[in-house]
Amino acid sequence: RDLHRLIRRQRQMCIRDRYSHPSKPYNGFNQEPLIERPRSSKKVWYWHRIDEPILIDLEKLPNNHIAIFGASGTGKSSLAKSIIYQIHNIYGYSFLILDHHNEYIDLVEKLGKKIQILDALHASINPFELSENISPKQRAIELADTLQAIFSLGHIQRQYLEELFLETYKFKGIFEDNKDTWSLPAPSFNDVLMVLDSLEGELLENAKPIYERLRPYIRLLALDVFTETRLSIHDLLYKPTIILLASMPSDYVKALYVDTLLHKIVNTMYGLKRKTRTIIAIDEAHLLFRRNRSKLLISRLLMESRKYGIGLIMISQQPLSLSESVLMNSALRISFLIKEYKNLDYLAKSIAGYTSYGKIGALKLALSSLHQHQAIIDIPDGIY
Repeated sequence: RDLHRLIRRQRQMCIRDRYSHPSKPYNGFNQEPLIERPRSSKKVWYWHRIDEPILIDLEKLPNNHIAIFGASGTGKSSLAKSIIYQIHNIYGYSFLILDHHNEYIDLVEKLGKKIQILDALHASINPFELSENISPKQRAIELADTLQAIFSLGHIQRQYLEELFLETYKFKGIFEDNKDTWSLPAPSFNDVLMVLDSLEGELLENAKPIYERLRPYIRLLALDVFTETRLSIHDLLYKPTIILLASMPSDYVKALYVDTLLHKIVNTMYGLKRKTRTIIAIDEAHLLFRRNRSKLLISRLLMESRKYGIGLIMISQQPLSLSESVLMNSALRISFLIKEYKNLDYLAKSIAGYTSYGKIGALKLALSSLHQHQAIIDIPDGIY
């Protein structure tokens, strides 16, 4: 469906303020009073219906980041597909979609052979690979932090992981103090298991139990999908692509795959010789970015990608699970039905700007009573 017609059907409302009035505030959603205030109240908030369509010019937005929130089945993915389709057709943007449930394949029917479809299981990526400015020590720290968060490991286990990764780099002839070795073939998790086996005789008695507890996690990641990088990150930023994640064996594997991919995109972005025009859409983002390092990675993309021509569409059921920068740096914030109290409270306060109890209450009531395919859009002033 055309985005403009979809917005028209959703009957978007805008918030206006008015001062003391003898009548009750009017709720355009269900024809009932939205909130009641005594006659002496200085300010009340109510909904005012807009009958004309809301047309948004992408070029006028301060950035191309869009956040879409809502419960399952409310219309988030349908709207995201419509937005991506129009941004591609009207503005000529490329796109990269990280498809958690293989829901975006029907874009191929609309856009034909323009799109490359990649199954993540057959589009391997190596988390141990180094870039020009990333040393073995730094990558070992980042990877140990990521796995600590993915598997909920303790700090001692995380430290042993870091040391094990550094030993694995040395096993492959890659040394911290010799930058010429950084371009050698990177190790994999299979190499980590080999190093773990070779170190067993040298380990102190109190270290062996820790390494043995780490072994199952490493074995879980010793898959072909993490052996070598068969993707061209540069091509992903210039050619419309959908990466299917549903075939991944576990959420742990998905999380590490997406984390590694975005890490490589950030490093590639800094070295771009020409500005790209790309939208990166991440569905079910709350399942992938609960970790602090992943949140920092997303924050960097949101804050720095604009000058490289990259925009993000973050789609999630749980805004609280994402970094605060998602709401702070998204030019458009679209909210479908939200009922869970903590997420509802957080989202309403973020949109309202924490300015007024009445405004926050009006938003919470509206967000919790929306029907399917109805949404509230927070748009910067002067854009439409």
